[in-house]
This record gives sequence, C-alpha cells and structure tokens, in this order.
Amino acid sequence: MYDFPNASDEHREQATKWIGGVALPIGLVVYAFTVLAANHASIWTRYRSFARQTIELDGFDARLYAVVVVAAAAAAHFGWYWRSSERYWAIGEIGLMIAGVVWAVLALWLLERQFINFA
Repeated sequence: MYDFPNASDEHREQATKWIGGVALPIGLVVYAFTVLAANHASIWTRYRSFARQTIELDGFDARLYAVVVVAAAAAAHFGWYWRSSERYWAIGEIGLMIAGVVWAVLALWLLERQFINFA
C-alpha cells in the first residue's frame, strides 16, 4: 500500500501546530475584537435538543466575555504551538497554565454575573 508523504506523524504534528496553535487563536482574537468593538455579544445555546436560547451580553459583561475568549485563544496558542516544540515546551506549559487559570477565573466571574446575580 502506498504511504502518502503528507500522512506522516510529523506532518500531522505540524498541521496541528499551525491550525490549532495559530489559526484558531487568530480567529478567536478577531471574534473578541468584534465583540469589543460592538460592546455586545450574543451567545446561542441549546436546552436539551429542541429549545434554543440566546444570551445577550452588553457593556461590561460583553467586554468580560471578550477577555475570556482572548484567554481561551492564549491557552490554545500555548497548548498547541509552544508545547509542540521540544526546545520551548516549558514556555508552553507555563503559558498554558497561566492562560487556563485566567480563563477559569474570568469565566466563573462571568457566569456569576449572569446567573447568580443577587443584586
């Protein structure tokens, strides 16, 4: 059976590195900037399999959501781009840990502001 040259593990690792570590974070950051520019975000959700709901975020909540998306982009970049290199693996680990903690804290803060707001 013929083995295609682009089907090797090295090519798959390079594709994962560039698609997951560069293209995906760029797309997420562009989306976050559009949310910041509009100062508004709409998030489509599903309840079970039939009911669609939309969460509307305005003002500070929209900006907080944009920062959560940027933190997710940073986590993807450090996780897929920097950790794929043996030389810079430690930078990827540290960056992934910091971005993950920032994402978790800000995402929990956003969820608290949306769903557990007692004021």
